[in-house]
Amino acid sequence: MAGASQAQVLRRITLPLLRPAILSALLLLLVMGMASYEVPRLIGRPARIEVFTTEIQGAIISAPPQFGVASALSLALLTMCVVVVWFYRQATANADSFATITGKSYRPSMIRLGHWRWPVALAIAMLFVIALGLPLLTLLWQSFFRNLAQPMLSSPVDATLENYRFILSYPIFLAAVKTSVFLAVMAATAVTGLTFVMAWIAQRLLPRYAVLLDTLAFAPIAIPGVIVGAGILIAYLMVPAGIYNTIWILLVAYVTLYLPYGMRFASSGIAQIHRELEEVAAVSGASLGQIFGRIMLPLLAPVLLGGWIYVFVLAVRELGASIFLVGPGTHVLGTISLTMWEEGGSYGAVAALGVVQIIPLLVIVMLLRLIEVRVQRRS
Repeated sequence: MAGASQAQVLRRITLPLLRPAILSALLLLLVMGMASYEVPRLIGRPARIEVFTTEIQGAIISAPPQFGVASALSLALLTMCVVVVWFYRQATANADSFATITGKSYRPSMIRLGHWRWPVALAIAMLFVIALGLPLLTLLWQSFFRNLAQPMLSSPVDATLENYRFILSYPIFLAAVKTSVFLAVMAATAVTGLTFVMAWIAQRLLPRYAVLLDTLAFAPIAIPGVIVGAGILIAYLMVPAGIYNTIWILLVAYVTLYLPYGMRFASSGIAQIHRELEEVAAVSGASLGQIFGRIMLPLLAPVLLGGWIYVFVLAVRELGASIFLVGPGTHVLGTISLTMWEEGGSYGAVAALGVVQIIPLLVIVMLLRLIEVRVQRRS
C-alpha cells in the first residue's frame, strides 16, 4: 500500500522478521556438519580425511585408549558451538521485534513469484536431482546387483531381487524396524514436549536466564553421538537403574542427542508470538494450562509438528550412540547397515537394505507433511 515493491518487502520486512528462523536453520546445519559422524566414517576415513568426530572415536578405540585426547577434542568442539549460540542470541536478543502473531488481526499470505516462478522451480528441481535424486537412483540400481554395477549401463549379470529376499529374511531385520520406529516416535514426542516448555520458560518466565537455558539445552549437539553413547553406557553400568541392555537406554541417548534440535524449533516459534496474547488471556482469568492448551499450542502446532518430524527422521537413522548401546535384543536399523557394510559382504544387499529403509520413511514423512500443511492452514 505504501508503494514498496516485492523485492523491498522481502529485503526490509520479511527477511528481518524471519531472522530467528533463518539463523536457527544456519546454526543447526553448521553444528551438524561439525558433529557429523556417519559420512566421515564411511567415506572420509578410507581416504584418510579425518574430522573431529572420527578423531575422537579413534582416540577412544586406540590401544591404550586416549581418553584425555578425546576429551580435549570434545571440549574444543563444544566451545565452538557455544560461541555460535552466543552469536545467535546476540542477533535475536530483542525477541518482541520478531513477533508476527499479535493481538491484532493476522493472516498469512502467499508471495507470488511472477516471472521468477519458472527459474526458481528449475533451480529447486536441479538441487533435488543432484543432491538427492542421483544418490537414490544409484542406490536403487545397485540393489538389483550383488557386485558394483554402474547405473544405467549394461551389466554382464542380470538384475535380480535376491538382495531384497535376503534382507527381508534377515533374522533381526523386522525386530530392528520395530525398535527403530518405536524409539523414533518416543524420542520425537519427548523432545517436542520438553523443548516447548523449556523454550517458554527461557523466553517468557525467566528471560534473564535465557542464554544459560538455551546454552544448556544446546550443549548436547556439540558432543558427537559416539561420545554420548559411550558416556551413557558407562554411567548406567555404574548406576543400578535397570535400563542397561534395553531400549530405554537408547531412548535416553536419543532424547539427549536431539534436545537441541527441538529447542531451535520451539524457540524460533515462540519468538514470533507476542506475549500480549498470553497477558490478555491471563487478565481474562485463564490459567496457565488454558493459555498453553488454547493459545500457545494451536499457534505453535505447525512449528512443533515440523520439529517432531525432523527429530523422528533423525532418530530412525541414528548410528553414533546406538553403536555403544544396542544389545542382543535391541538392534536398530543404523547398526545393522554399518555391520553389513563393514563385514565386506554384498554391496547389493546393503543397497537393498537402504532402499527398504528409505521408501517407508519417505511415505511416513509425506503423510506427516500433509498433516502439517493442514495444521498450518487451520492456524
